[in-house]
Amino acid sequence: MRLDFRTFNQGGNCAYVKFTLHYKGEPNFAWIHGPSYRWCGADKAPRFFAFNRTHVDGVRVHVCQIGRFANSPTRCSLPRPVYFARP
Repeated sequence: MRLDFRTFNQGGNCAYVKFTLHYKGEPNFAWIHGPSYRWCGADKAPRFFAFNRTHVDGVRVHVCQIGRFANSPTRCSLPRPVYFARP
């Protein structure tokens, strides 16, 4: 599988970003699915993501590619830590 570097106008794939959240007091393996966003157009400006949740002490992100009209992402990265609260 190859990554698709074509622009949106050239028929390229879209970016798909999904977050997983860890809540305070939960076991270390208990990561919950959070919000996800689709962003089409490699030739567009970067996108800013924001969401609010309470009692979260960890956030991870997965970056994937998804077809323009597809329902499920492909070629996803491993989860990368974005935020961890200090104990």
